[in-house]
Amino acid sequence: MKLFKKTAIAALATILSMQMLALAFEGENPTDNEPSPVGWYISHTGVVAEIEENEDDGLKKIALANSSGEIDAYFYISGDTLIIPPLSSNATDIEKGVEITGYVPSNRPMIMIYPPQYSVDVATFAEEGLFSKADLFDSDLVSGDKTLKLNLGEDTEIYAAADGKLEKVDYTKEELANKKLLVNYDVSTRSIPAITTPKRIVVLPEEKEPVTDTDKDEAYLSEILQAVPYAPIVVGEDTIIKKPNAYAIGNEIMVPVRAVSEALGYTVGWDDESRSVTVGDTAFTIGEQILNLPVAAELKDGFTYVPLKFFTEVLGLNNAYFFEGQIHIDNFEKMQ
Repeated sequence: MKLFKKTAIAALATILSMQMLALAFEGENPTDNEPSPVGWYISHTGVVAEIEENEDDGLKKIALANSSGEIDAYFYISGDTLIIPPLSSNATDIEKGVEITGYVPSNRPMIMIYPPQYSVDVATFAEEGLFSKADLFDSDLVSGDKTLKLNLGEDTEIYAAADGKLEKVDYTKEELANKKLLVNYDVSTRSIPAITTPKRIVVLPEEKEPVTDTDKDEAYLSEILQAVPYAPIVVGEDTIIKKPNAYAIGNEIMVPVRAVSEALGYTVGWDDESRSVTVGDTAFTIGEQILNLPVAAELKDGFTYVPLKFFTEVLGLNNAYFFEGQIHIDNFEKMQ
């Protein structure tokens, strides 16, 4: 999959090692002699402060607040996100005011911005007196980061997750070995690793195919495209357009041509009979290809949209790219 070149260059320049992110996330200080083991997932916990839903695809952007009430992370929740209900109920609705934890593979590339944005694979609800942990557990049921070991008890409930639902199963230790698990537990020993008898174990879905470099690239591009409908459009030095929203068609970012062009100083015209648009001296028709751009202009919710590349390849501006959660369009020094 390809995204326009400037986007890829600008965005890829912001990626940090996810292993280092995972270590920093857990507050570890790795040394040259004893690198800390990294688990399969990193996690973030916070109270749901805001929920935005994209009506086109149902994707939810959830703002999480820390103990001080400050927004310190965003979760993207899609139809593929496994939402695990609390032990005390079957509720899976994420609402404002509830505390949730999201889990993301520690080796997944991501856009490095603040607050961080996570495309969450698994989400679970916080419950008083209970802890949760998701990781790949080995044959001894020790977590990948070597911090927790599981003992199965008579009261441990075990479920398998499939198609977004939980089904109760009767697995042995051997059947749980070398699987990705989410566990809910209360007390644990003070040893290293800590030992606990979980209240519940959820066997997380297995990946159908091995993850390749192409898969990782596609996952990264997916992270970018999921953020597009929520991204402000920064035109020139200080003009910010929040509505109408940008969106994506395949890997192409579509932006509202009138709002952006007028912010750049162009006169924009519309001919209802021919369904054509003029931007300065440039004219094009809705539904027809503009020069060699991969996507035609289109009408959406009463607004005309063009590919982001329109502003560099047709109008000749220096920059039109997505970077750190924002879409930038300007004629400043050309981004390399």
